[in-house]
Amino acid sequence: MVKLNFAHICEYASILQNGNPIISGIFSEIIASSLPFTHPKMSFVLELDIDDKNSHSLEIIVKSPSDKKIAPSFERSIDSLEGKKRKVGVVLEIGSLKISEEGKYNIETIVDSKPLKISSFIVTVQKK
Repeated sequence: MVKLNFAHICEYASILQNGNPIISGIFSEIIASSLPFTHPKMSFVLELDIDDKNSHSLEIIVKSPSDKKIAPSFERSIDSLEGKKRKVGVVLEIGSLKISEEGKYNIETIVDSKPLKISSFIVTVQKK
């Protein structure tokens, strides 16, 4: 079984060799001066608890408010460790993300072809 411990959208994230995460600048909203614009870099970090001996597939998809995929999908196989319970940390760096509409952007976490979590951020245009 796979359990999600946390998922954050942030400015920067890294996983140390000992498995501890470094997470900086967690956010849920972007205020733009105009559209379209390109967000230079953001990170999506998550930690999974896996307590079975099966291998699992992980997919992360970034979608616009109109439900269009706006970045390449991230796909990774998580191999078994002889039935041992384990934590798996994942950092997805999203660079040069083109933002072309206001609204709620979703980052979907899918494990074994089943939705596990939808993380979101809102984009609004600053009114003058």
